[in-house]
Amino acid sequence: MSVEKIPSIPRMPLPQGKAGDARIHPNLVSLLAPQSFEAEQIKLLKAQILYRTAGVIPSPMAVTSALPGEGKSFISANLAVSIAQELDRHVLLIDCDLRKPGIHSLFGFADPPGLSEFLTQGTALSDLLLRTRERCLSILPAGALPPNPSELLSSRKMADLLIEVSARYKDRVIILDTPPVAMTAEGNTLAQFVEAVLLVVKHNGTPKDQLKELVKRMGTEKILGAVLNNVDKYAQSYGRYRKYQEKYYGGA
Repeated sequence: MSVEKIPSIPRMPLPQGKAGDARIHPNLVSLLAPQSFEAEQIKLLKAQILYRTAGVIPSPMAVTSALPGEGKSFISANLAVSIAQELDRHVLLIDCDLRKPGIHSLFGFADPPGLSEFLTQGTALSDLLLRTRERCLSILPAGALPPNPSELLSSRKMADLLIEVSARYKDRVIILDTPPVAMTAEGNTLAQFVEAVLLVVKHNGTPKDQLKELVKRMGTEKILGAVLNNVDKYAQSYGRYRKYQEKYYGGA
């Protein structure tokens, strides 16, 4: 299993842009600052994925971590934007973290309905997909927090959804932002429905025993690689970039 190192990402000031950009989180660097140093590191990650998969991005692909706060939502969102930008491929980003979702807020949306409503109320998928400023990228947000996230994500309906979107959108790369595997059962369950898994590991943050257990639970046959996030030594070469301190899951 390879480790692709991504530098620590600072909380950047918002660049000047279109009206409404102020609602987009500044950590969505691939969208707000596509020529920035941080966005370039995401492009390097994308290039490594393409290199290892003979130019074909696995789909559906899950992005996960062992623990909360390791940057999986940051990686999945920015990777989705980068793929949509440079490859001119349509991308569907699904927020499967029904406990503490974050994809919708990164893109500037305020608590929209989403996956939860599809699984519990039968809301049509077409009514839940959100267009983003990147024309080739749509997102399916997590929606309202349900009382039974594990049961919903391991349901037949969830499996059928992934089968349906994979068949319906054959020209679309599907990326799942999944819950931390060491904290919930959902991440491991969702791995059964995807072609590949990308792990996000926090430098000096993820315990080695948790990482070993994560690899054991996910199975090496589907693990595409691991992104080592929050690596200070890269940022030291770029004095204007300070340590990335944005904490997902409310600092958990």
